[in-house]
Amino acid sequence: SNSYYLNSYEPIGKMSVILLSQNELHIKGINNPSEPQITTVNGLKKYHWINENTETVTYEDYSPNWKIDYQLVLISDYNSWEDVVNWGIDIYTLKEKPNRELSKTINNIKQENSTDGEKIAATLNFVQDDIRYLGLEDGIGAYKPFMPNQVIEQRFGDCKDKSLLMSSMLNEMGIEAYPMLVNSYLKKSITEFLPSPIFFDHCVVKVIDSTGTDLYYDPTISNQGGVYDKTHFPDYQYGLVIKPENTELDQITSHSKNTVEVYDVYELEETGKGATLKVKTVFYDYEADVMRGYFKNNSINTITKEYKNYYSNYYYNIESTKKPEFKDDLELNKFIVTEEYKIDSLWRPMPEKDGYIMAHFTPSSIEGILYTPNKEERKDPLSLYYPATKQHKIKVILGSRWDVYNEQEEFNCTAFDYKWNVKYNKRKNEIDLTYLLKYKKDHINPSEFKEYSKQVNKVNETLGYQIYIPSSMAVGNSFINKAGKSSDTVETFMILLLVLFVVIVVILLIVWYSQRNKKHIDPFY
Repeated sequence: SNSYYLNSYEPIGKMSVILLSQNELHIKGINNPSEPQITTVNGLKKYHWINENTETVTYEDYSPNWKIDYQLVLISDYNSWEDVVNWGIDIYTLKEKPNRELSKTINNIKQENSTDGEKIAATLNFVQDDIRYLGLEDGIGAYKPFMPNQVIEQRFGDCKDKSLLMSSMLNEMGIEAYPMLVNSYLKKSITEFLPSPIFFDHCVVKVIDSTGTDLYYDPTISNQGGVYDKTHFPDYQYGLVIKPENTELDQITSHSKNTVEVYDVYELEETGKGATLKVKTVFYDYEADVMRGYFKNNSINTITKEYKNYYSNYYYNIESTKKPEFKDDLELNKFIVTEEYKIDSLWRPMPEKDGYIMAHFTPSSIEGILYTPNKEERKDPLSLYYPATKQHKIKVILGSRWDVYNEQEEFNCTAFDYKWNVKYNKRKNEIDLTYLLKYKKDHINPSEFKEYSKQVNKVNETLGYQIYIPSSMAVGNSFINKAGKSSDTVETFMILLLVLFVVIVVILLIVWYSQRNKKHIDPFY
């Protein structure tokens, strides 16, 4: 089996593919490649594809990895997925009993854990974190795993080696488990391919617990948290389980929400000066796994520097007053990071209005995953950051009273749900901003793009919140200041001053008029 491209991102004058085979091959084309010329040469089937003056493949940014843009020819002499399973059973079958080292490891896990769930979790953690990932994939190593006895002794292996080791260890404990082939980027497109082992690029594990529940694990991921039935599994979507009599692909649904909760607290100094910033970020599921690995693999000095550089994109002068700290709840797979900063230059000139300064607050965690279109139409699907739920809360502690209105917005489309609100506490002089974005699927189709663009533009209008004042009144002021979304104008402030002036003039006129009439009727005048 194999696959061949018949065009490219660059124009090519002529492409030719010739195959000779004893057997008749199954052939499938994707994106309408030319039909092959089929002849017989010396008793062999000859398949010949010719493509001249090829059409250039165009690519759009943020297209899903599973979107196939080329004219692609698939060929295979496997008749079914069951044939592929039988091929897999042959090379994944254990040829020897567990050696002393492997038996000792299995017995330790059995003795230290009473339930099947605990044994599954302990075995997963051992294979993920005690067996280093290293692939020696030349020749036969490209498709045939090393046996568990060798892997346990050398303490390294690739995805095939790790998956066979984990499944065989669980089988020795009486737990049903199998290696499973997946394609890490094709996802649902693998269902359009002909049956063949070469169209998979990764191997993972399927476990069936005592209740009959299907569980999926990736032994190549390290530093994972969560209990055995709440461990994050990537969104591979489809996989082929190497299990006798299996005839079809498993469809896999990820239960991870990958939630990130950010809590920013800004305590402002005198208006026009700086502020302190305290940040608490809570990561769940895959996001927690990533941050756990990040803190494990980097020094605290490196992390402090990288965090500071991140916030420097938003503030000119910012210094870390405390090195980032973390708390890790492995069972809940919850990773919490806290940070503290001193901002010297919170305020800056307001580009929309000369003579004004503003302080700007942004939910950066949401900005980072929200794709903003730069055109009205697409021909390809748009890939989304899925699964993902981001909640970003910002508290601004003010030093004086501000003119802030409570606001809220809610937008929903096929791609995401979004909520935003502003609440002002007059007694404490605090602004609370809350943003919530949840993606509902991993991509949108071109027909959904216009609606997505419309909703994203609405969301963008709420993402930036600013407070602003005339620069001449920056320090020691006693008036009511203004605040609003980035899209609000400062004209409202001038209108209020004008209204105040008119009211004063009217009051003076009333007083003058009443005094004038009084003079006419006072008998002692």
